[in-house]
Amino acid sequence: MQFRAELKGYSDADIPRLRDCLERARRLFPKPGLFSPSWNELWNEFEGIYTAKNKVLYRIPAEVRDGEWQVLIDNPFVPQQVVCYPALEFADASYLYGYFQLELKPHECLRLQKITQLMVTHGDKAASILPSI
Repeated sequence: MQFRAELKGYSDADIPRLRDCLERARRLFPKPGLFSPSWNELWNEFEGIYTAKNKVLYRIPAEVRDGEWQVLIDNPFVPQQVVCYPALEFADASYLYGYFQLELKPHECLRLQKITQLMVTHGDKAASILPSI
């Protein structure tokens, strides 16, 4: 099983199964950092994503999860641009919401939003300096 793919794709009915898989994986491979130092916090990361995504699943009813979603990260106290991940399906958006929640800095704001009204305009390809791309 690929845990990241499972964390992205699971929904309400899969919560107990995924919890069992995470617990079993932690028991069978208790120190993933011995395999790779970048995996030191692997199980804590996956647990954090799992917990945060479950909160999203509990708060947003299944019947309104269709359509386009986006995740935004903003800190109004610093002169940085807002980071936006647009055009997501609910499963991907709820995963990213859990993922980014793990390292949210003081004063940062994480938003999971459903797009209800949308207008899209693209620039004129002929006016581009690379019109053939």
